[in-house]
Amino acid sequence: YDRDLPMRENVDWKKHFENSAQNLLRIQALLKEKGIAFAVTAYPYGNVVNEREWKIGRKLRGFDEKTYTSKLFDYLQEFCDQAGIPFLNMLPDFQSAQDFPLYHPYDGHFTPAGNKVAAQALENFLVKQKLVPLH
Repeated sequence: YDRDLPMRENVDWKKHFENSAQNLLRIQALLKEKGIAFAVTAYPYGNVVNEREWKIGRKLRGFDEKTYTSKLFDYLQEFCDQAGIPFLNMLPDFQSAQDFPLYHPYDGHFTPAGNKVAAQALENFLVKQKLVPLH
């Protein structure tokens, strides 16, 4: 596996995602048979959000100081739309967040602010998709 693959601009995601796509379809079918709701979510790495996030860690791991491509999120959206799977792309939530930093500078994990963005995006999605009961 090429660890830089998700960061490349000109990638045919379909061929790299084919196994995962088939497994997602199997999961969807199994859960549908059992009457269980299914959705897919994706959150971005800091170097996909902007050039400021995960600044030190990306240098240590050989990534440039730029905002990397988000084309994988577009492919996931297209796949889920075609399969009838609700999909939450958290990238816009992270890109529009006002807090900084959202990721720790060395290891790329969420800071409390990043966890808040992810949690709010997930809550909004689950409510909108009626995947959780409202109290």
